[in-house]
Amino acid sequence: MKKSELTKLIREEYKKVMTEANITDTKLPSAVLAYLNKFLTVLTKVNLTKQQQLAVIFHILDGIGVSQSDLSIYMSKVKGSLSTESVKKRK
Repeated sequence: MKKSELTKLIREEYKKVMTEANITDTKLPSAVLAYLNKFLTVLTKVNLTKQQQLAVIFHILDGIGVSQSDLSIYMSKVKGSLSTESVKKRK
């Protein structure tokens, strides 16, 4: 496979991921949502340091099997969906 073909394939995949539905509008299964809400409630009650917060994020990503190559794609999608309104809702 030539470099130009690989670049084109990567760009197409990136566009596909970026044009998916807004992640804030994605419906989660009720069981997952219930555990997520409990998890977030506990995390907000405990004052974690930045290092501890990073450890939590690492364990979550490792647990769901996110690869390093996928992480940058996911992060750009999250950054695009994250707004000051969604941050204010959590506080």
